[in-house]
Amino acid sequence: MENTLNKKELDDVFIDVRKSYRLLYSYQRRVMDLVQFIEEHFDSKVRNAYHFIGRNNQSVLPSQNSWDYLLFYNCPYSMLITDANNVALELAIIIVSDTGLFDEYPTTSSKNQSKINEFSPVEISRTQIHLILKKDGSAWHDYIEIMFKGDSEQEYIKKTDISDLLIGKKYNLSDFMNEENTLMQLKNFEDFCIKNGITLHPKKTD
Repeated sequence: MENTLNKKELDDVFIDVRKSYRLLYSYQRRVMDLVQFIEEHFDSKVRNAYHFIGRNNQSVLPSQNSWDYLLFYNCPYSMLITDANNVALELAIIIVSDTGLFDEYPTTSSKNQSKINEFSPVEISRTQIHLILKKDGSAWHDYIEIMFKGDSEQEYIKKTDISDLLIGKKYNLSDFMNEENTLMQLKNFEDFCIKNGITLHPKKTD
């Protein structure tokens, strides 16, 4: 409970805190709108969302990790989509607001989440979106182990057979800055899937 700041310094810090909360609201609303756009693009609906630390609408006590109040640090969404042959597949969308925790150690158990001074610097870290296509119900742990590392490739291909599919690609979230750019990146992902033998079936637009 030690504090080395005087009242004026603390009041200045709290101004930054209020600004940060409003900035986080705007950022999270923008990303949630993006996920809704991808839903509509593939004529689907998100069925699951798994928040950072794994908490969802649970009570959070003062003794718990403060990350429990910042669930959007890493947030995967899941939806069912169909390919051109109407085969049901799972599209996972992972929003990584800050790669700082994962750049060297992709699994959260490998690095102390509370020691933010050990995260990679914010100037080096990135804000990303991962698009993963897989067989419905199958695990994506192998993808995370490799693709969350800062020095990993942009594309991941493990299985291309429709019966055991697991492929994915990561992008900078800034590449999805507006509708035109988002459609370009979704087309890029669809082309990536085609190269791996999977033709997706996005919703037709006029």
